[in-house]
Amino acid sequence: MARNTLGKAYKLPETIDPGSLACIRAYVPNDPLYIAAWWSSYQFLTSWLAWEPNDDKDGKEAADVWKIAFNKARDEWLLGDGACGIAPVADSEPVADLILDVLWGVSVLIGWIHQWLILGKTATQIKAYLSYLTPWLPGLPDMIDLMAASSTQDRQDAIDAWDWESVWGDVWCDDACDASNYDGPFDFIPWSQCVIARLDRAVMNIAGIMADWIQQLSADVINAMGIGALANLEPRGGQNFGFDEPSCPWSHEFDFTVSNGGFTDTDRYGAQWQCGVWSDGVGWVTEDMQPDMKRRQAIIRRQFDTAHLVKFEVHYTLSKGTWVNNSVAHSGRFYAGDVLWDEEFIYWDDLQNGSWWKVYEYDGDVTEIEAWVSSCKNNDDWDGSVVIDKIIVYGVDFNPFA
Repeated sequence: MARNTLGKAYKLPETIDPGSLACIRAYVPNDPLYIAAWWSSYQFLTSWLAWEPNDDKDGKEAADVWKIAFNKARDEWLLGDGACGIAPVADSEPVADLILDVLWGVSVLIGWIHQWLILGKTATQIKAYLSYLTPWLPGLPDMIDLMAASSTQDRQDAIDAWDWESVWGDVWCDDACDASNYDGPFDFIPWSQCVIARLDRAVMNIAGIMADWIQQLSADVINAMGIGALANLEPRGGQNFGFDEPSCPWSHEFDFTVSNGGFTDTDRYGAQWQCGVWSDGVGWVTEDMQPDMKRRQAIIRRQFDTAHLVKFEVHYTLSKGTWVNNSVAHSGRFYAGDVLWDEEFIYWDDLQNGSWWKVYEYDGDVTEIEAWVSSCKNNDDWDGSVVIDKIIVYGVDFNPFA
């Protein structure tokens, strides 16, 4: 490192180590080169070359004092918002938000290097710009060399294929990378390693290449210091983009040939409407409840803890029967408590004999679904029938049937 360019070194105080630190907020032009230059200038104070020489070699002691201040400032900036007195990210940020910030930080770092290479900067220059990160990311110089050795188009293809936000959502919602047991930044190293591996495969599958410089990130991101350094490459990192934990879709199939699925016939409309009986190996079938009723039906309901549903699908087999004065023959309902939030009726003339899927859609929080399919009789002879053999429910986030 060069000696102070002002022509003389900085003056030393009488007490080399004052025993405490002062916190000063600094404002830096928001450009990676300016940020790197500011940290480089700050880091210069940690060298004995910055201080006036004397026979007691107090310059080295002064540099050591400044190293404590510099390292503390750098740690807080990388792990928080750069303000004085902030709480460490490990104590304040949920694991989901931290992973987003980590992956966002990785993408920012790659983007910086890519753009600097396009502008003609050499790998040596870029290593100097990012030297303040090297203690946390020891593989960073090698990654810069690998990126510099790639063509501009190859780098861009890999960046486009490295869809970290989409893959993060996928692995959060499925079982491929289980995050359920991790509740802090130093507890989810295996999970972050799994995420990075998925991203590597995405590069290979989508772009048709394996970018070694992206793969290089695995060596650093999966260790605790690497995670901390990338959590916020800029103040507040990924939170600037307003990311939320993804809504995880799910579906649950009820096969009524195997069990009743926890469904019951409904008593909501009175005894004469309590129709439908579960038959093992068949499903929910019609039941002759009232001799004087022309309608023969299966009305079944399922109650559950509050969940956000988007739809349910009913698979049924229908023989309408010959009595044509029956009006409502099919419906699906969504309830929250005893409040009916949404329903759809299908009238007799709209239905045909055969086996069909019927989809009922409603996007909201509910606690019950109900399916109703009816046939009829001709005079005293039942010649219509209903079988409901399957229902598939779709929702997001909490699955009450899991």
